[in-house]
Parts: sequence; structure tokens; C-alpha cells
Amino acid sequence: MNMTNLPGEFGGYVYTVNYQPAWRALSVSIVETNVVEGSSTPGKVRVSRKVAGPTITGIIGVSGQALPGFDHTLTTSFNVTLASNALSADTTFTALTDSTLEGWESIVFTPQQTSVEIGFDPRSYMAFVRENVPTPETLPQHDYDHDGLPDRWELANGLDPFTPGETFLDPDKDGLTTIDEYEFNTNPNSDDSDGDGQKDFAEANRSLDLDPDYLAIRLQTRDSGKVNNG
Repeated sequence: MNMTNLPGEFGGYVYTVNYQPAWRALSVSIVETNVVEGSSTPGKVRVSRKVAGPTITGIIGVSGQALPGFDHTLTTSFNVTLASNALSADTTFTALTDSTLEGWESIVFTPQQTSVEIGFDPRSYMAFVRENVPTPETLPQHDYDHDGLPDRWELANGLDPFTPGETFLDPDKDGLTTIDEYEFNTNPNSDDSDGDGQKDFAEANRSLDLDPDYLAIRLQTRDSGKVNNG
């Protein structure tokens, strides 16, 4: 949108809005999210459009905990070109093996709005590289927005790893916040994660184990003669 100042006694502004054809509207998706060091399966980033058109090129910036050229084969930015009448184009990358145990490291992809000729979805996107180990769930995980919730857990549960402040949300309205759900290993989008008919809130408050069907209560009698939970 361009703004022009009009001189004169009744001066003002004229706004010019430039409408782009639909074939210039590009979106980004991560097709292969988790990339393992030494694996033959690459990560994959896809740029797509809903309407075919002439050749068009977009630029994707790369950042995150995983370093370009050290932890993976991408550079700090790369071009993606959609050929004439093509609806999508993919860019692949692999994880580079090193001797340092770093766990699940994030790669952040951010479309670069470098030209008015392209309408990029402005959001950022995330993929991960990790070591090739038998128990990947035990590897350290990173927290991009520093809200106490690991990036992979946020993505898996419909949250945004780029937005801090989601720690105390309660998507399923069961009385447990998202940080509670993470710590109790429950589903923040279901009030009965294990499907046993018992609500997560009740189970989480009776025990860290969701399986028992009993509530253990410890009683202690003090000198006052009163009975107290202890």
C-alpha cells in the first residue's frame, strides 16, 4: 500500500492499494519435521500456492538452536523457485553428525518478505534435528519461547512454540494448565487422557500415576489430638 500526501488548503492523503494475483500468494509447510543424524531420510520444507501461475521465487530465512552448516546442511537463507504452473516446490536438508550430545535442536524457517511481488504467509515454522540414539525421547529438548514447554510438545499439542505465555492456558477446561499437563504427561486437549473414565484433574491430584484406581491417604495424629493429612 502506498501513501501520497496531497498539497493545498484541503490537503490529505491518498492511499493506493495494490492487489496481487492469487498465484503470488505463497505458504510454507514442513513435510518432514524430525531429522536424525546419519539418516537417509532428509527433512523437507515445501513452498506452495493454490493457483498456478508463472515462475516465482521466494526466500526462506533459517535460524534456531541448530546451526546452519554445523548441525544441518542448510545455509542462513535459501531460495525456493516454483516453476511455471507448478503448485509447490520442495527443499530438502540432512542433519550433520557431530560428537556433541545436543538433543532435539530446532530449525526455524521464516519467510522473507523481500518483494511486494510475493505474498508470503508471515508465520515462522519449525523442524528438528537430533542424534541417532535408541531412546530419542530421553534426549534434551529445547524451549524456543522460554515458557517452560518444550518445542516438540507444543507443536504436538496444537500450541505455538514461538509464543510465550501459553504456560497457564487450559484448552480442555479440565482445571489443569498446559504446564500441569506437560508435567503429568497428560493431553492438554482431553480431560481424560487415558480414556479410563476418570478425569485428568482428579487423577493428577491423587497421584503422578494415572493408572491406579484408588486414592492413598496418609493420616498423622499430633499431640493436639487433631487428625491432619501429612
